Amino acid sequence: MKSYIVEGGKPLSGTVFVSGAKNAALPILFATLLVEGRVYLEGIPDIRDTALAIEILRALGADCLPIGKGAYVIDTTCAKDVDIKAEMAAGMRASSYLLGAMCARFGHCKLPLPGGCNLGERPIDLHLNALSSLGAETHFGEGFVDVFANLLYGNEIVFATTSVGATVNALLAATAARGKTVLRRASFEPHVTDLVRFLKKCGAAIEGEGSDTLTVYGGKPLSGCAYSVMADAMEAGTFLIAAAATGGEVTVKGICPLHLTALCRSLKEAGAIFTLRENEISVKAPERLCGICVKTAPYPAFPTDLHPQLSACLCKAVGESVIEETVWPSRFQYVTELQKCGGKFEVKDNRLYITGVPSLLPSEMVATDLRGGAAAVTAALMAKGKSKIKGAEMIERGYENLPMKLRALGAEIYPL
Repeated sequence: MKSYIVEGGKPLSGTVFVSGAKNAALPILFATLLVEGRVYLEGIPDIRDTALAIEILRALGADCLPIGKGAYVIDTTCAKDVDIKAEMAAGMRASSYLLGAMCARFGHCKLPLPGGCNLGERPIDLHLNALSSLGAETHFGEGFVDVFANLLYGNEIVFATTSVGATVNALLAATAARGKTVLRRASFEPHVTDLVRFLKKCGAAIEGEGSDTLTVYGGKPLSGCAYSVMADAMEAGTFLIAAAATGGEVTVKGICPLHLTALCRSLKEAGAIFTLRENEISVKAPERLCGICVKTAPYPAFPTDLHPQLSACLCKAVGESVIEETVWPSRFQYVTELQKCGGKFEVKDNRLYITGVPSLLPSEMVATDLRGGAAAVTAALMAKGKSKIKGAEMIERGYENLPMKLRALGAEIYPL
């Protein structure tokens, strides 16, 4: 088990550049299965999840050639319909995107049930219902799902609730389906929009980019292209929160400020000062913030993937804070770890009540999941003294060179 050692208690200061977005890179990597010819991708973050996605593509017979930092040439011409190993699918939730991609390419996908962070039960019913609406048939076995799609045809799909995964799978399948597909109540998170832009650059006919209604005119052949994956708003948000948590002053470069409007609004309410420029955000924070109330929801509301980090930040806020989690109500496993640093929390149903304390204590914590691990790092940066965070490989599922980037901001954090 990998660990991080953090000597905290110092304000972060300086400039940091953001890597490509994990949540955009993964569906785009699997979408290459739909493309005839070579795809040149830039901005692929060097993290565990993208490495696993590339390993899966290679297992299917694709040629994935690294040509520089974060850059690949991918050719899926020789890809074949083969069973995905259970250990690969179990490594990340995004393996579920293979359902739409492989059905579109091969008319079939046998997939072990996907894994990823333990955030409670996350059924793929919406994914399968969307594929069924396009003509697929689903069969369940012990620990796997078998989807057959000999003929996909366009349809109207109204999602029961907004789902990134279901929207991605429906988009991939609809791109190959005959005729017109309309997706209503679709997710329009920035990384879903990035997938839409990639597909359109390959030749897909899709209308409604950036909205909750997408119209796909399927059946058109897709050809290779060059594409740069968007910057990671969740990574940028993590640095901004860490700066605010430590009373620091940090500029994050390479990010679209619009994607973090909700975070900036919340931290501004707590007392932080923001400066927004084209492709960068600067934050300056006092030694202690003020308590605030936040409710997570799909974009453009406050993102669930920044909720744990914000919880750590608010541990030292003056007064009380409340975080209401509406996306993953079970996303509170990390709280026990932050309590080891002296944080005062109370969980009631899907709400987290935080009573601010003057300071945090160094402690040994465990990264319960990707964002929970980032919350532990945030708490360790706030606590004066040496902390240890175990299970850092969970953090490295979604953050590229996190210790190195934090050290550039003056943090003392080292892998062990």
